[in-house]
Amino acid sequence: MRPIRAAAAVLGTSAGWVLAVAAAGALAAPEPFEPVPRELIIHFKEGSPAERALAGARRLHRGVSVVKIDGGDDRPRRGRPDSRAERWRRLHAQMDNWRGREGVRRVEPNHYGRFEAVPDAPVPDDPEFAGQWWLSAVGALGLWPIGRGEGVTVALVDSGVSLTHPDLAANLEADGYDFGDRDAMPEDGLGHGTGVAGVIAALTDNGLGVAGLAPAVRLLPLKINVGNTTQFDAATVAEAVDYAVAKGVRVINLSVVFEQPNEWLRERIQNALDHGIAVVAAAGNDGNAVWFPADMPGVIAVASTDREGGLYSSSSRGPEVAIAAPGTSILTTRRDGGYASVSGTSYAAPMVSAALAALMSINDSLPVATLKSLLRETATPLTDQSVGQPFGQLNAALAALTLLPAMTPAPGPWTPQRSFEAGYRVPPLVTPADIYVAVATPAGEFALLPDCTWAEVASAGYRPFARAYSAAEPGSGVLFGPGGLCAAVPLAGLPAGIYFWRVAATTAAGRLIGAVNSEAIEIVP
Repeated sequence: MRPIRAAAAVLGTSAGWVLAVAAAGALAAPEPFEPVPRELIIHFKEGSPAERALAGARRLHRGVSVVKIDGGDDRPRRGRPDSRAERWRRLHAQMDNWRGREGVRRVEPNHYGRFEAVPDAPVPDDPEFAGQWWLSAVGALGLWPIGRGEGVTVALVDSGVSLTHPDLAANLEADGYDFGDRDAMPEDGLGHGTGVAGVIAALTDNGLGVAGLAPAVRLLPLKINVGNTTQFDAATVAEAVDYAVAKGVRVINLSVVFEQPNEWLRERIQNALDHGIAVVAAAGNDGNAVWFPADMPGVIAVASTDREGGLYSSSSRGPEVAIAAPGTSILTTRRDGGYASVSGTSYAAPMVSAALAALMSINDSLPVATLKSLLRETATPLTDQSVGQPFGQLNAALAALTLLPAMTPAPGPWTPQRSFEAGYRVPPLVTPADIYVAVATPAGEFALLPDCTWAEVASAGYRPFARAYSAAEPGSGVLFGPGGLCAAVPLAGLPAGIYFWRVAATTAAGRLIGAVNSEAIEIVP
C-alpha cells in the first residue's frame, strides 16, 4: 500500500480533527477525525439465504438492510483500545465475509456523514437575535466559526458608550476618553455611540439582548460631543483620531459627517491611514453625494441597504463608496441598558468595521488595502442594479472564507482505478508562512513533503510542504495532477473509506492562520 499523507496546522471544526500548534511552530498529531462505521449496508437477492440471515436486521428497502458489525465498537481488546486502523481492518474482514454469502449482491460501510465547509455557528442564546435580520444578511453565522475579532481593538469616535451596559461593558477598554467634556469618562448621554457599539461588539451567548458582528473585539470609546448634545467639531474629532492612533488601534469607526471638509481633520485621518489603520466612515443619509470624511481617498466609505438588499433610499452614494451594509431597522444596544431599532449609514459603517476586525483576527498581517479589496470582491450584488453603483453589500462570511487555505478535489466517484487529483488555493500571506498539506486516512495520518513523497505523522510529525511562503495576492493552481506541484496520487492499493484533506498555514511564530474546512473524499471498493 502506498500511504497518503499531508501536513496541516489546522482546526477542523466540523470533523473534530484538531492539529495543535506547538510553541516552536511544530504541529502536534491530530485527534481521531472520523469514527469507523459500526454498520454495514447489505444489498441482497430476495428469497436467498442472505435474506433469511438478515431477518432481524433493519430493513431500508426491498433487498437492502442494515446490520451491526460484530465487535465494531471502541471497547478495549486485549487490555487496550483498538486503533482506528485495526477497526477498519475488522470492518473490511466482515465485509469480505458477507460478500462470500449466497445471495449477497453488494456490501458497503454505513459511513458517517459530515457537513462540508466551515459550518455555521450555532444560533446564540441572545433573546433578541431573531430580530437582528442584518446579521444573517451579512453572514454572521458563517463568520463566527472563523473569526470574531479576537485581539483587535476598534476605536469608536462617537457620542461615547453606555459604560455599564450589560451587553457591552466586558468589551470596553478602560482608557477611553471624553474629548467633548475633557474627562476620562466617555459616558454616552445621547445614545448614538451606544447603538453603534452594539452593532460591532455586543456580547453573544450571554443570555442578554443582541449580538454584535465582532463579539470578541475590544472597543475604545472616544466621546467627541459636548455633554448630551449633538455638538462636536473637526478639531475634537481630530484629537480623538490622534488618540486612537497613539493607542495602537487597528480600526477607527467614524459614523459622523461634516458638511464642509476640514484640512486639519483630513491631515489627522491621513496620519491614521499612514499608520496602517483601517478608517471606516458613514457615507451620509441625504440620498446624494458622499459626505466628508467618507469621501477621502483611503477611507472606507459605507452606504446602507434595505432588507431586500437594495440601496437604501436615503443613503448617500457615489464612486467614493467602497461597500454597503444593512442600514434600516437595526436592532442594537440603547444607552439606558435596553435595546432599540435604528436606521442610517451610521449603523451600516460599524458592520464593516466589525467585519474588518474579524478578518484581522484571522490574519493580522494583511494591509488595509488588501482587506478593503477583499470586502469589495466578495460583496453580494445589490438587488436593484438599476442604481448603477459600483459596490455591493457586505458578505463577511465569504470574505473570511477567502482567507483560509483550501483544497478542491476533482469530482468523484473515487475507485482504485483512478488517481487523486486536486487544486489548491492559498490566501494573501504578506508575512512569510509555512504551508502544510494533510490527510487523515483509514490507516492513519500522513504528511506531504516538499519533494512530494510521504511521511507518516506518527513517526515523522508534521513537516511543511513549503517554507516561508508569501504573496500579496491569493494563489491557486493544481496540487495533485498533470502540470501540478505534485503528480496525481494513484489510489490502487489504498484502503476504502473516508479521506479528510486539509491545507493550512502557520507563521514563523507558530500562529495558525485560520481554521480550515476539510475536503472529504471516499474511496469505494
